[in-house]
This record gives sequence, C-alpha cells and structure tokens, in this order.
Amino acid sequence: MKSVDYQKYDKNYFKEVLDLIDYSKPVTVRDLKEIHRYLTSFIHHKKEDIIVDYGCGSGDLAFLLGMKYQCNILGIDYSPDAIKIANKNKRSLMKTGSLTDKRINFLCASNSDLPKLTNVTAIYLADVIEHLYDEEIDFVMKKFQSWKGRGPLHIIIHTDNNNFLRYLRPFIDLFALITGKSTLEIIKIRNQWEKERHVNLTTPAALCKKFKRYHFKKSAFSYSNVNIKNVKGHLGPLGKLPFIVGLTMFMSKFLPFLLPSFYIVFTKK
Repeated sequence: MKSVDYQKYDKNYFKEVLDLIDYSKPVTVRDLKEIHRYLTSFIHHKKEDIIVDYGCGSGDLAFLLGMKYQCNILGIDYSPDAIKIANKNKRSLMKTGSLTDKRINFLCASNSDLPKLTNVTAIYLADVIEHLYDEEIDFVMKKFQSWKGRGPLHIIIHTDNNNFLRYLRPFIDLFALITGKSTLEIIKIRNQWEKERHVNLTTPAALCKKFKRYHFKKSAFSYSNVNIKNVKGHLGPLGKLPFIVGLTMFMSKFLPFLLPSFYIVFTKK
C-alpha cells in the first residue's frame, strides 16, 4: 500500500518542525496546544470511553484527552521515533504528577498492521488526513468501522484547508517576496517539503463527500480560530507587518472559507 515513508517523521521532524512541549516541567491542559484543546471540545467523553489517537505523533493530543477526560486512550503511529518520544513524554508527565491516569498507551503500527479493537467510541485524526493517500484512507476507514461498538462512532479531524493553500497563500508568498521577508529558495524548499508529506490536501466540501461514501454524517464543523497569534503564525515573516496582519484579520471575517485549516466531526450511529 502506497504511503509516505515513515522515516520522514523521524526525531528531527519532531524536533525541528513541531512546537514541542517541555514535559520535564509540570503541565496542565492550558499549557497544551490550542488546536488540540479546541479539537477535544466537540465531544464530551466519559471515563469508560475508548479513544484512538490515530497518527499520535509525540502524544500531545493523547495526553490532553487523558488529563481532560481520564478515559482509555490508544495512540497509534507508524513512526518508531514518534512512539519513543510519546512514551518518553508519558514518563515525564507521570514523574511530575501532571498525569496520574495510566490508561494511555502507545503502539507503533502501520496501516496494514492495525490492532483488533472493540467498542471504540472516538477516533482522532489531528493533522493526519493530509498525510494519507486515498487508498490508505479507504483501508483504515474499513478498519475503523470494525472497531465500532453498539453506540455511535465519532471521527474528529483537524486538517489543512486547501482553499487557503490554493487561493490565498500564493498572495502571501508574493507579498513576502516583494517586502524581502522571504526568498524564492525558501519558498521552494517549503513547497517541496510539504509536497513529500502532504499528499492529500482537501477542503470541507470534498471531505464531506468522501466520508459520505463511508456512511458517516457531518455532526460538527468549524474553521480555524482567528486571533493575532494564529494569524502571525500562518503569515510567517509577514506577521511582523501590522498592515498585513490587520488585512488578514479583516478578510477572515468575510471570507472564512479561505482560513488555513478546519475542524470537522463525522458520526456513524
């Protein structure tokens, strides 16, 4: 089955690309990532719920779910380095007392070697869909549905919005070049890096159409949060220009379909 080489998600990926959290110090829910805090607000979980964090990476989302809901959580990732980091972070959290519930486990498994699970109530895919080819999505969706119990199964997703990448980011790049905040070489390297990993960029409409084939219905939806910090983060070097930041904030109110990412929940009863 075609997939992105797991070695592209090695320890250097997590160290250099992701905003890593210092788990050697006490951590609370408020210290964890805003995207994950918002992602976990759509479904109120019970302690007896069984949750899968698919593509768990360094474990940030799994830890947040554990702190917030104290439920059973299994983080799955096909990157050996990701699982090593997640387990290391878990040990640090337990040591500082930030996490006392041991019902968070991590498993290194490829799509073709996923475990047999039962009575799963929710599956989180936080910035994962864009890394999966269509063939992989079809395969894992069949597996996900086999995990379903008698109750509803929720699939909670956060992913990049291809409308932003296709229609708005080229203008951001152009402004960055004109103002000297970036170079063609930097943009070229970024685009190549993303091309190798983000193999399935989508939009809300396209994703709804895809999940309809799996007999899942959209039960919740939201575009990415708009605030100064997030806008500056997406603008990169241009975030230092007040005019560009203000214009972006203004446009986001009237053209939300161009926002950088979105949250969506699909449910099958």
